[in-house]
Amino acid sequence: YLSTSDVGSVPRRYRGRDIAGWMLELGVAHRPVESLDDPSMKYATQPLMTGAGGGHTVTLHSLARRGVTLLGRLRDADGSTLRFDDDLADHAAKSLTTIAEFCSNIDRFIDGTGIEAPAAERDEGAEVATGIDEMCRLTELDLHERRIGTVLWATGFRGSFAYFDVGLTIDDHGVPAHRGGASDVEGLWFCGFPWLRIQSSGLIYGSGIDATAVVDQIAAANAVRPWPAESRVRELR
Repeated sequence: YLSTSDVGSVPRRYRGRDIAGWMLELGVAHRPVESLDDPSMKYATQPLMTGAGGGHTVTLHSLARRGVTLLGRLRDADGSTLRFDDDLADHAAKSLTTIAEFCSNIDRFIDGTGIEAPAAERDEGAEVATGIDEMCRLTELDLHERRIGTVLWATGFRGSFAYFDVGLTIDDHGVPAHRGGASDVEGLWFCGFPWLRIQSSGLIYGSGIDATAVVDQIAAANAVRPWPAESRVRELR
């Protein structure tokens, strides 16, 4: 049993290439945060993708075909009874529409550039699964009745910055205020946040690009206001 949320998916492979390769080819990985029409989109949930088993497309539909019973968003609990929102149909639809949109962008790129690419291959993960309509009617679940003895909470997490006792500004999403990694506290920089500078900032690939940019900022700041030699030694110790 899986309680779902509003999250899309992307194909693992499409038209002969891994999706990560297409993201680089299309420039999606380097898309700057300033290009977002809605700044709040940098906090949006990232689409489902996996490299397990050599990599394959993961959607709510592919999980349903493997025997997972899908549920809407968990709303509340009363004793052993769990209640869910009536939003599974929307979640299941988005799981596939985001794939269709991404593949359409790739098709347009191929047509516009004239590059050679094979035709789209069959992707079972991006196909509609039967039985989801019946699952949509399941909005209440009795754990005892279903013999469910284990509940795994996978609701995400936020960073804790309480140990920075320097007047750091934290936004409503729990992220320190910054501009391209430079915080609003002089001498304090960050790296690794999703959309720190570009769309792939939260990925291993993008974090390396951001790290270089942040180091350049630090070097430039120190060139203007160099640390005293004794302070540098104290910091290293």
